Amino acid sequence: MSVPITAEGGVSIIVPTWNRSELLDVMLASLFRERSAFTGPSEVIVVDSSEDEERRNIEASCKRYDAILLDGEQNVRKKRNLGVDHARYALLLFIDSDVVVEPGLIQAHIRAYDRPGVVVGAAQGLTEFVGKGGFWWHVAELSGLTDSFSNARKYPFQSWSITNNLSVRRDVFERIGRFCDTFPFRLGGDDLEMSYRIAHEGLMIASAPEAITLHTKETWDNPHALLDRTKRWGFMESRVCDLHPELYKFVIPKNYVFVLPLTALFAIAGALQATSGSPAVGLYGAAALIALWAIERYAIACRQNTGLVNPVHLLLAVFFNARYEAFRLAGHFSLGKRAPEVHGMVFNRYMALGSLKPDARRLKRLFITIAFVFMCMVVLARVL
Repeated sequence: MSVPITAEGGVSIIVPTWNRSELLDVMLASLFRERSAFTGPSEVIVVDSSEDEERRNIEASCKRYDAILLDGEQNVRKKRNLGVDHARYALLLFIDSDVVVEPGLIQAHIRAYDRPGVVVGAAQGLTEFVGKGGFWWHVAELSGLTDSFSNARKYPFQSWSITNNLSVRRDVFERIGRFCDTFPFRLGGDDLEMSYRIAHEGLMIASAPEAITLHTKETWDNPHALLDRTKRWGFMESRVCDLHPELYKFVIPKNYVFVLPLTALFAIAGALQATSGSPAVGLYGAAALIALWAIERYAIACRQNTGLVNPVHLLLAVFFNARYEAFRLAGHFSLGKRAPEVHGMVFNRYMALGSLKPDARRLKRLFITIAFVFMCMVVLARVL
């Protein structure tokens, strides 16, 4: 039987960082205020791999705000594991270095473990993005890459978790094992894999929406950040599924599985018609299918954002979504997986059931669009 999580048991806060001395200083100041109001014992463990002036600034911040500083490798997973190795308390709290902690965060995490009828192994807090969003931030927002940071507000429990603002019982962490540090890239994927092992133990990942971190938009507001994340996040799905093959399940295909082959078919037919001197009805079909899909995508984006969106932002968001999907497919193909375009990572039946209705609506709209294009092509062929 696990020991209940209480303030008296204490909390060890683990912060991996690299070359973010200014952001880290603000973050540690907010943590210092939060720890001062917390009634139980606490510690902050910063694991850093910076050098020169950045390192000296981080050392000064840790001294100023009562944080332990450790030397870590240039690998976020290994940094978190090293922090756990030096942690003393019953609750492990993982926080990123580019956030600000809102008051009451620690106590909100502790409350999340007191759920009648269920055994909670971890708790996911809420991350809200703040600051002025520039051009690339609007692209990121439209792409949906930031959606998972607000999952704690949407659901009482989580199928998987992200590592920022995540607490884990120390006894659970020791039982299931450390963050997997053999994955490619320096970060990414290990939070999904670790949270799956928690759920696989029969434990719940509770939401703690009152445990809030404010995340600066600054670290997302550049093209490199989006290029890097779409590559890592897309590719890492295959590595998590390779480690846990039971996660690789059939999923309802995305629109491109139908749109791209049909568009290519129409385009080829139109090109053949044009070379034979006939009206290129097929080219009309290809253009119409793409145009109608783009119009629908734009309408959905405007509705979700409750206002008109910048078409350039949306076009780039579509590009980054396609890039994510391309790396996802490439990752699975590289491991010899079959048909990754109709398979994906599914953690449990709740995750699968939750997507049924929106996927059904999406496919209904798509098939109506395809049927409309076909009918128009038939009419045009007869008229011309």
